[in-house]
Amino acid sequence: MPFRGRSALRRIAMRGTAMAMGAAMAVITGLAAAPAVHASPSATGVLRWAPCDDPEKPGAECATLSVPVDWARSDGPGLDLAVARRKATDPGARVGSMVFGPGGPGDSGVEMVVGRISRFSPEVRRRFDIVSFDPRGVGGSNPVTCSGGLLAERPSPELKSQADFDATMAYNKRLRADCRARTGPVFDHLDTARTVRDLDALRAALGERKLTFHGSSYGTLLGAQYAETYPRRVRAMVLESVMDHSVPTTRDFLQAEAATAQDSFQEFVKWCDGAADCALHGRDVRAVWQGLLARAGRGELADPAKPGTSLSSSDLVNKIAFKKFYEADYAGLATAIAGMDASKPLPASPTSTAPLHPATPVFCSDWHLPVRDYQEYASLVAMMNMTAPDLPYLLPIHMAAACLGAPTANPQHRLDAHGAPPILVSNALHDPATGYPWAVSVARQLRRSGVLLTYEGHGHGSVTSGPCMEDAVDGYLTDLAVPPRGTSCPAARPHGQRERGGAGTAAARGDGRVRGSGSVGDQSSMLGVGVGVRPAWTSLSRLVPCSTAALVVSSSAPSSPPLVIVMASSPTRTTATSRVSVTGSPFEVPFTVTVRPCRASPSLGSEVSTTWTVRSPLSPPVRVNWSQVSGSFPSQSIDLSSVAFW
Repeated sequence: MPFRGRSALRRIAMRGTAMAMGAAMAVITGLAAAPAVHASPSATGVLRWAPCDDPEKPGAECATLSVPVDWARSDGPGLDLAVARRKATDPGARVGSMVFGPGGPGDSGVEMVVGRISRFSPEVRRRFDIVSFDPRGVGGSNPVTCSGGLLAERPSPELKSQADFDATMAYNKRLRADCRARTGPVFDHLDTARTVRDLDALRAALGERKLTFHGSSYGTLLGAQYAETYPRRVRAMVLESVMDHSVPTTRDFLQAEAATAQDSFQEFVKWCDGAADCALHGRDVRAVWQGLLARAGRGELADPAKPGTSLSSSDLVNKIAFKKFYEADYAGLATAIAGMDASKPLPASPTSTAPLHPATPVFCSDWHLPVRDYQEYASLVAMMNMTAPDLPYLLPIHMAAACLGAPTANPQHRLDAHGAPPILVSNALHDPATGYPWAVSVARQLRRSGVLLTYEGHGHGSVTSGPCMEDAVDGYLTDLAVPPRGTSCPAARPHGQRERGGAGTAAARGDGRVRGSGSVGDQSSMLGVGVGVRPAWTSLSRLVPCSTAALVVSSSAPSSPPLVIVMASSPTRTTATSRVSVTGSPFEVPFTVTVRPCRASPSLGSEVSTTWTVRSPLSPPVRVNWSQVSGSFPSQSIDLSSVAFW
């Protein structure tokens, strides 16, 4: 697949340098003319602020910023970006403007500033003008417009044959042509690389020499690519609930998304088993859920939001469960499931799936997710069902189906933001949409610039999840106080969920080390990435049978060097035990390694087996086994996330 790195992005940025999925879709009916566009040789750089048209939510100011549709063409058409701000509540302590990058794709930054300003901490609101915008193709910025009738004809992603696959490809082609005609020239320039140029024009129009930025979810892709394109124009940047745009293949992307969603379901079941106030406490939660999926598949499950209307199994997963996972509202999800389980079945009938957000073409322009044919598509669905058996037809497979045949202007690539200042990468351990391993990966790609801040809780979004997170982010944004590498914050109690200490309550001490207590679950082992979550240690071993064993312990904190311990093993001793205290940035890890003797099997000739036991006073032992028929022992990753260290 085509990959494009920083050099290509910067070439795009250098051209014309003189030029300054979540929400329900509103159905568009009738044939609308393509919106008028105006000639704009450059970004005007002028923001004329006026009160926004919302008397019920006063205090916000709105403006438009004119930018080119195609930044490579100085004489081409332009578009007006909708922008909004709320001024710092303490002008005397004002640092400057902070730009928020909305998620989605398809979320409105203007709506966030006008109607949801409490999303930002009081300290950030006090010290910064909060500014955001509707990205091109969204909201008030020349939104993607398509035929409502054609959108309603979207094929189900539950393809059954090559004919279904071909029909989906043909439908996608017709829809793209229709949307292009109604939207205008911006339709072919929706990718994030273009929005990076818009963001830099906004920075200049605000009079900021360097950008202070907070991107959430899909907005992290915008922030990361801005840092890659303009690394020396960044003052401070928070990437919250992080998209990893280096994921190379369709299978890798879908598997990661399925795994992190299933992790949230497992956390929900675990919570319900232990919470007396769970509406399903004492019941087999999985069995109840599977019963609802079966009823939805037959068209017998009533939609709680539309009485008398059946709810599809896909909408049960994506509109009911996934929404609650986003909010970490486990109590609300349990109540909803119990209510649906007790509801009277509807007569069996065909179901339809909710339409996708109209900004789906933005996603397609950023993600190259090719699928050759129905056979490959079916294998991807089977893989997702195996990875997330409780959550069939998650939204990512809908997006992949909707993007079949679409061109990708801004395909995946590894980040290269050399020269950028420290960038704060924040993620919850149990985020249902952007898994923790993605945040670890992005922090590593940022190298010295990447500073990972871990929230040991649940939900999508983390920067205001409790005082530990809020203080760390506020201090970084306002005073450029970078949290110590490896900082981890305990889970707050979100929306009716009782976070249990045994499920992971660690806090960064003043020296930046992490206190661990209990286990953090199996997120990293499900994804197969071998990344310890807390305290983020992974060990890698190469053993030469019956001679010397070398244990290499490395931290997932990007700047921590690996630590090597060499121990002797002997076939003549029953057990060779070595207690080792390892001290290194950022953690101190006392543990015991037990090496058992190798043994030969007459039937297999040269087979040897070895077991190591890693112990900690606060955790059960973790045993790691090797078996090799011939040759030397291979390197093998061991996830130590279930071992508690202090």
